[in-house]
Amino acid sequence: MDSVSVPVSARPGYPDSERIQRLVWSEALLLIPIMGRKKYFMRHQQYGRNMLIGDYVWIAYVMGLKSGQAPDAKNMRRSRKQISSHIQVLKNFFKYHRYFHFFFPARDKESGKKTPGAAEIETVETISLKNNPVLVALSEGRFPEVRPNYDYFAGLLDQDCMVTVRPKTCSMCVVSREISIGHDKIPRTADGKPLALENYPHLAQNLEGDGSRARRPEGILLHEYTRVIGQKESDTAKELVRSWEKTAPAIVEKLNLPEPQHEAPLTIIEIND
Repeated sequence: MDSVSVPVSARPGYPDSERIQRLVWSEALLLIPIMGRKKYFMRHQQYGRNMLIGDYVWIAYVMGLKSGQAPDAKNMRRSRKQISSHIQVLKNFFKYHRYFHFFFPARDKESGKKTPGAAEIETVETISLKNNPVLVALSEGRFPEVRPNYDYFAGLLDQDCMVTVRPKTCSMCVVSREISIGHDKIPRTADGKPLALENYPHLAQNLEGDGSRARRPEGILLHEYTRVIGQKESDTAKELVRSWEKTAPAIVEKLNLPEPQHEAPLTIIEIND
């Protein structure tokens, strides 16, 4: 990478290193496609996504230097591990965003490991690495002529404002209309047989006192389960459905789901004239 010939000329829009860190980083993350374990071959070497991001940032930095100013490779070039560390910081910042899955791949995808529902079909971002205009430009040692479609991404970021409720607790109640409770407070089945209360510990507790807690309009409360839930990173509906197809195919057949829609490549980039 150090031997790449890059024109050392000031690039409008990147007057200082601080702005490079803010703008170029966002551009690189949005434009460099998610590749998983795939590599992009250029300059007689295999490049992973983090290496490509580092190359993108480096070329932008070099092009922003004043005429005759020597690049500071020691302080400004980022290694693959440094890129990974920076991305992890950003992941933590956007961890609970509604569209986290769009900006960052799931951990199993990024490491190349497949979960039971992992996609077997290549996505739009990984289909044409060879013809990707951003990667082609980097392989030629020049800055890409495409910019992220910021209006599109801004719309995705704004979607998080639509989330008004984030549940913290999940409660599940098991109720039966076939169980009745008489004056003796003994729950019985429809054929008059008493229930074994040792199998329904919550029912025994609810029968204490006047037993009103066990009686619900929907029937007799046999069991209740409450659990504190933690929020996880978001994922695409397509990936969730593929997971269900593996774990619960009978349910998927009854859902009558529409065919998955793919994002057009030009939706996420803009080509400069």
